[in-house]
Amino acid sequence: MNETIQWIDVNKQMPDDETTVLVYGPMLEVWLGHHEYDYWLSIDGVKMNQITHWAHVPQGPQAKE
Repeated sequence: MNETIQWIDVNKQMPDDETTVLVYGPMLEVWLGHHEYDYWLSIDGVKMNQITHWAHVPQGPQAKE
């Protein structure tokens, strides 16, 4: 299964608060994080700056029935 990651500009749309997503910033590359109130946090709780894009986390492989 191939999944396409669709990057969303943070100036156009934000994810739901506290939803884990992929985040991108020029100083950060790609990381897991979430948006909370007016800031971004990595999955380990560290504040992240200059996030420009985010994407939903891919579902990954599915078990065959």
